[in-house]
Order: sequence, then structure tokens, then C-alpha cells
Amino acid sequence: MKKIAEVLTPLRGPFRMMNYDFEFASIQQLDILFFTSFGGRTISPIVDYHMIDDEIDDTNLQLLSDEILAVYKQKWDKLKAVAMLEYDPIHNFSDDIKEDITGKDDYTKDNTGTVKDTGTVADTGKFNESGSTQNTGTIGNVSSGTRNTDIYGLNSTQSSDQNDESTSGNSTQTNNLNEASSLEHTNNLQRENNLTRTDALKEVMDDDYEKHRVLTRTGNIGNISYQSLLKQEIELWQWNFIKQVLEDVKDFTTLPIYSV
Repeated sequence: MKKIAEVLTPLRGPFRMMNYDFEFASIQQLDILFFTSFGGRTISPIVDYHMIDDEIDDTNLQLLSDEILAVYKQKWDKLKAVAMLEYDPIHNFSDDIKEDITGKDDYTKDNTGTVKDTGTVADTGKFNESGSTQNTGTIGNVSSGTRNTDIYGLNSTQSSDQNDESTSGNSTQTNNLNEASSLEHTNNLQRENNLTRTDALKEVMDDDYEKHRVLTRTGNIGNISYQSLLKQEIELWQWNFIKQVLEDVKDFTTLPIYSV
């Protein structure tokens, strides 16, 4: 059986045509690390399958890279995410509660109407007052008579003369009063009411709201000591994502034996 270094070279290694972002190392670096670490190992049956005349051309090398990704890509994605994770190594407890409330309160109130008051009031009339007063008459006053007067001398008891006076009177008064009254009164009242009122009320309410509530509790709840946390952190530091990738490709392309 051939060694992997006899089939592939550092310039045409298993990573050369692999379309994957390894984040911490380039494709060329990975091929060099692979050959310097595992170049003496015997090729696996999958590599032997892609060989033509003891070589692997570009087409079969691409197929080999695609097959490696098909097996390990999901695993590498998760491991890479862990390697890039930022965290506080001595706080092993985290409880995040996030509540988002989004609402919409919309309504439209439309009140439209017309009030119309139309009418005519007519007051038409005529008042006549006519009359006459007549006062006609005669008032007559007739009087007559005689008056005798005796005349006496000084210290004489005998009248020496007699004076006779005769009077008469005739008075006539005529009243002729003619009084006429003529009154004409006309009422002509016309009133017209024409009222038109339009009420148009439109009330619109548009209220969009969002409420966010975040409750975060972090830290060690007391079940694990700080020493245990630090020990686990050291063990995690000793693990390496690139080293894990090389190990996976080694297991896929080589057998756990070295050729002599």
C-alpha cells in the first residue's frame, strides 16, 4: 500500500480544492501541516478508489475534497462556532428572557350628517275701523218782568215819586256737531327660515407600539466551584479547532498504520 505522501503532495493536498473557510488557517497551511504530521501513513480505500495509474488527477481530487466536506462540514461548522465564542469562563449560568410585544391599534370614526330646517311663516291681514258721531240741537232761554221803586225825601215818610222798571230776555243756542272716524290698519308679515347645517366629523387613530422586555441572569449558581470551572476552561484551551480538522481528514484519507 502506498503512503499518502506518495499519492498527494503539499501543493496538491486534500485541502487544495476544498471550498471551506477554516477561519484560523489557510488552505496552503493546512496541506503543509497535514503532510508533515501524517505523510507516512498508509492511504485509505477511498483514496485508493480515486487513483488512476497511481495518481489522483484534479477531477478525482475535487471529488475527494467534496466527499470530505460531505462527512465533516456540519461538525466543523459547529466546532468553529464554539472556537469563536466569547464568554466569561467563570460564569457558567446564563438565563436570558426576551419578550417582544408588537401591536397595532387603529380605528376610524366617521360621523357625517346634514340637518336642514326650511319653512315659511306668512301673516297677512287687514283691519278697518270707520264711524261718525253727529250732535245737533237748540237751547232757548226766554225771560220778562216789571220792577217798581219808591223814592222818599229827607226825613219824609211819604214817597215823592215811583220808578217803574220793565225787563225782558230772549236767548237761543244751537249746537251742530258732526264727528267722523276712519281707521284702516293692514298687517303683512312674511318670514322665511332656511337653515342648512352639515356635520362632518372624521376621527382617525393610528397607534403602533412595540414593547421589549429583557431579563438577564448570569453567573455561577453555586453548584460548580470556581476551581472546577477553571479546570474545564484549561481543558477547552487544549482543544484546537485546526488540530481537530487535521485529525478528521487523517481518519478519512489514511489507515491507522504506517507503511515501511
